[in-house]
Amino acid sequence: MKISGDDNMRTKWKRWPAAAVLAVLVPILAGAVAWAADLLTVTDRETVMRKEKKAWSPRVGTLKEKDKVTLVKREEPWLLVELQGVQGWINQSSVSDDPNVITSGTDAARGARATMASEAGRGFNPAVETEYRKGKPNLEAAFKYIDSLEKVSYPEDKVVSFLKAGKLIESLEGGAN
Repeated sequence: MKISGDDNMRTKWKRWPAAAVLAVLVPILAGAVAWAADLLTVTDRETVMRKEKKAWSPRVGTLKEKDKVTLVKREEPWLLVELQGVQGWINQSSVSDDPNVITSGTDAARGARATMASEAGRGFNPAVETEYRKGKPNLEAAFKYIDSLEKVSYPEDKVVSFLKAGKLIESLEGGAN
């Protein structure tokens, strides 16, 4: 003798594993999509993570070109980002949400294509600079001087003291890092 309620119960039990799998997978997949959407690539050779949304706020970390950071909060032009458990504020111009962004002359030299804006933002790549210098031998002394200036580094506290002494720091408070 067949009981119709019993068949209905068996059908429900057969569907249960599929429903359970969906119940588990849907939130995981939704979280993965949301996480991927908030992942940004650092496009500057180096950028400083700041404690506050101020150009000379204390440093909490340093990001390198091609680092992947998680966007926590957006208050344009500032972004609160996280890398390896450390959170800090950076200027939005230092990152891209494009996972295939061209980040340096090295990428361009390998044949990667970039938009005109990103090419301009990256400056000369080593191959272009070498070729340009060959055509301008009378400027070699100037090139060497510029190369030496690029290696000069001043401690941040000295720079901040200089800016404060010259009453220049107020104009930097909302600007880029």
